[in-house]
Amino acid sequence: MSNNILNGDLDTLENIIVDVNTYSLSARRHEEILDEIDAMVKKSEALKKELADEVNSKVQSGEKAICEGYDRTIKDERAKLKSVKAEREKAKEAGMRDRIYDETIDIKKTNDELIRKRKEMFKADKVPPFCSNKLFYAFIYPQSFTDYILFFAIMIGIFAVLPYILVLFTSIQTWGIVTYESITAILGVTVFRIIRNATLLKHYDVIKKGRKITDEINYNKGIINKIKKGIKSDTSETMYNLGEFDDEIDAVSASIRNTEAERAAALEDFEKNAKPDIIKNIEEVRKPAIETLLEDIKKKRAEADNIASELKTRRAFISSNYEAYLGQDFVTIPQLKRLEQIMRNGDAKTIGGAIDVYNNI
Repeated sequence: MSNNILNGDLDTLENIIVDVNTYSLSARRHEEILDEIDAMVKKSEALKKELADEVNSKVQSGEKAICEGYDRTIKDERAKLKSVKAEREKAKEAGMRDRIYDETIDIKKTNDELIRKRKEMFKADKVPPFCSNKLFYAFIYPQSFTDYILFFAIMIGIFAVLPYILVLFTSIQTWGIVTYESITAILGVTVFRIIRNATLLKHYDVIKKGRKITDEINYNKGIINKIKKGIKSDTSETMYNLGEFDDEIDAVSASIRNTEAERAAALEDFEKNAKPDIIKNIEEVRKPAIETLLEDIKKKRAEADNIASELKTRRAFISSNYEAYLGQDFVTIPQLKRLEQIMRNGDAKTIGGAIDVYNNI
């Protein structure tokens, strides 16, 4: 080959066309192989996923089959345990009620007798029954701190809280509030004096005795409440005869633990023995296709590497021997075909001459 390709004749041009066409076909084949490899890799990944999915599905199905029976038994036993505990609590509450009754019955009887005595005493002196209630003591005959607290609480409610609510939620004017409080105060004082004159001033000694009885009744009620609170806070349960329930609770709890242990042992046995067999059987069916595909991928990659190496050599040859003289624009099959046609038509004897003709067209 001449050092200057521009002086080459038609045969030289045809050789160039063959070399460039061979390079183009090899490059296209290289791309096709790479696309085939991508498709094969995707298929191999899909087959691997199908294998893994089938393994997981079969393993999960096996584990589920093992657990279903045990879980059903555990569920039933836990429901039974909950029921026994509820029955035990009911028995304890019944025992506490009986204990409270036994320890407070005498005090309650004392209170009943005091109430009867006060009632007869009021009736004999014609004292109204309401003279023993909390409101009467708070407003007419206060004797304790509680009476004063109740009195002030009611006063605050009537003369402070209620007017505030009226102002907040209605359109009442200031004069309306003043009128309300004035009328309420007048009526309250009037009613107070009427009741006081008709009761306390008229039956003072009897009301005083009745108050002492009421205080004694309330004191006894306090004792009863303390007894109730003490019994409810007592951590000892021996007096309620709950041993039968405790034995059953222990038995059911032990049964649950045993069932859970059996379930764990069955799963461990499945993991050590059945699971490897499941995996082996699935791999025996699916792995050959995967391994064949991986081998084909390996061969395709080797072929692609060989073509890539060949393309590198051809690319270097074309670049140094053709493109260096003709320029990249002319080293393409369409352009080379045009130059060939010019030379076949007799318009040029050399490749350089054909380029000149082409440029002057």
